[in-house]
Amino acid sequence: MITANSLHLAIAGIVDYQSAIGDPSKTNRIYFSLIALGILSGFGGAPLLKSLSRRLRDTLTPEEKQEVAQVVKTAAEKSLKSTEIVSEFLSSAPVALDSPKTPEGDAARSSAIEQGKAAHAIVPDSRRVAIMLGRLYRFCDELSAGISVLIDTFDARKTPRNKDDADIQFNIACYRSLLAAKGGDEAAKYLHDGWESLKFSIKISPDNLAQALSDKDLEKLRSSFNVEELKGLAAAA
Repeated sequence: MITANSLHLAIAGIVDYQSAIGDPSKTNRIYFSLIALGILSGFGGAPLLKSLSRRLRDTLTPEEKQEVAQVVKTAAEKSLKSTEIVSEFLSSAPVALDSPKTPEGDAARSSAIEQGKAAHAIVPDSRRVAIMLGRLYRFCDELSAGISVLIDTFDARKTPRNKDDADIQFNIACYRSLLAAKGGDEAAKYLHDGWESLKFSIKISPDNLAQALSDKDLEKLRSSFNVEELKGLAAAA
């Protein structure tokens, strides 16, 4: 995850670059800063780093040019790899979900879950990645893990909340409802928290009401609470 420290190092490295040339004590800081900048740049890191390299090339010795070029290349490859990881997961997840309950299908889902974990680490605020990973966990009856991923994503997202946030909470409500239906010591908590998630979803996106009234995953919630409350929230939104 990007930290304030890595941002500080990236900016400080660029500002100090001219004075740092030829000063071995600052060399590692500058190279780390370039890498941090590549990570901060996300999927646009490669072109930004190349542009930076071009602007600085006239101030570097041949040896420094070669070393910085390698650092830039490494950072650019990291961004490209990140793109590949996320793309691969979003491509493999639907196939894994549609695979039958066979040893091969189970292996495909296990592999997709590992890919999803890596993708989630790269884009922790992505609704699509979180929901797809959550569905894989649900298929494997790992509902708590699915809830955890969705909550992490919801917390990582910026306010104000929007339709994507409503959809995340809708899925959380579904998984909590399924857990409540299993019974156990925490069933009451799952019911309460699931209902709160569902109400939040309807408040932000009234269009989710129709699915809330029909989704089979939410049957336990609907039978435990007054659905008229959901209708009222939708009407008032």
